[in-house]
Order: sequence, then structure tokens, then C-alpha cells
Amino acid sequence: SDCTCLGRLGATGLSGRSRRCGSRRRLGIRRRLRVRRRRGEFGRFGFVGREADVNAEQADGIVLRVTEFSETSCIVWWFTREFGRIDTLAKGARRRRNPFEGALDLLARSRLVFLRKSSDALDLLTEAKLERLFRAGRRDLDRLQCGFHVAELLTRFFDRYDPHAAFYDRMSRAVDRIETDGDLPLVV
Repeated sequence: SDCTCLGRLGATGLSGRSRRCGSRRRLGIRRRLRVRRRRGEFGRFGFVGREADVNAEQADGIVLRVTEFSETSCIVWWFTREFGRIDTLAKGARRRRNPFEGALDLLARSRLVFLRKSSDALDLLTEAKLERLFRAGRRDLDRLQCGFHVAELLTRFFDRYDPHAAFYDRMSRAVDRIETDGDLPLVV
């Protein structure tokens, strides 16, 4: 259909039927916004609704377990000083160029930012910056097995959102001793 605003734009202002009037486009967007406001999707200052029940949190954490979730995402279990054990969904972590850059390796210490859900759903991992990588598994199989043992103990004995700051400090010292040349039976 032709534009009805030819008087304003002039007869030569439009080149064919493929161009549409800008006022009609803006009117369509305004209608959609009104409908979204009625549904409760927009508030006065932005999104309201599904995004309102999440809180962005920051923590230092150690990776306990990584499992596949989908073709590009994975579930990561963390042990943090501030929140205890948390389970997060890392979207895009299995892509070739992922945004986490090695911060999701087993027993890696990272600074993470996640969106905490108010329900029992998985938290959404938005950022993880690697602070220290656990490299003992590349040198010695016994040290790797010892690290697996420590991670498995933490996943079994601690519930979600049960913080233990003193135990987090002990665990991070134990991982450091496993990585350096500490005596393995005394560490575990």
C-alpha cells in the first residue's frame, strides 16, 4: 500500500511501493509498547516480570563439577565463600570461543558474576574470570585423583546456599597444597 503522507513528503519523496512511511512504523512500535505495558512486561523504568525475580551477585568460587546441559551450555557447580555451594547454568560455555576462557575447569579458582534466581531453578552464570588454574592434574595422576576426591567430598557434604567461609579457606589451601608438592595423605 502507498503512503498517505505524500503531501508532507512530496510526490518524489518515495521511490516505489517498497518504502513505508516512518510515522506508521513508529505508531506500530507505540502500540506494541502499550500492549506490553498492559501485560506487565514493562514498567516505568524498563523490564518488569520475569527479570524482576533475579539478583546479580559476585563471589569468589572454586569449580566442583561441570556437566553438559545442551549443545552449547553446561551446568557448573561452585563452592563459594559467600554463598556456599551454588549450581549455575553457563550459556555458551561449550562453544569454541566461549566467554569464560578456561574459568570452568575442575578446581579452577575464579571470580564469578551470576544472576541468582528466587526460585529453585539454576542460577545463570554471566561472567567468570579465571584467577588460578589447577594444573596438578597435567603433571601427576595421583594429584589429579586427590583433587577429584576433595571436589566430590564438597559436593556430597554441603547443600546449596549453605555458606562456610572458614571451610572455603581450608579447601582453597588444600587445593594449593595439592598443586604444589605437599604430602597428599596429609592434605586429604
